[in-house]
Amino acid sequence: MGIDDLKKYSSYTKTLESNDIKKARNMIERNVHSEIMKYMLDHNEKLEQEIISIKR
Repeated sequence: MGIDDLKKYSSYTKTLESNDIKKARNMIERNVHSEIMKYMLDHNEKLEQEIISIKR
């Protein structure tokens, strides 16, 4: 899942929870999927893959 998926399915996103924010920041620090994590933090949203599989 990438930024394009987050944009495409934005109507299905959920607000980030505190543990999501901690994990995203940690991943950014370790330079793991940094762009996606920054996008999620900037937009305060996440997308569960199960929703994508249902929509497609």
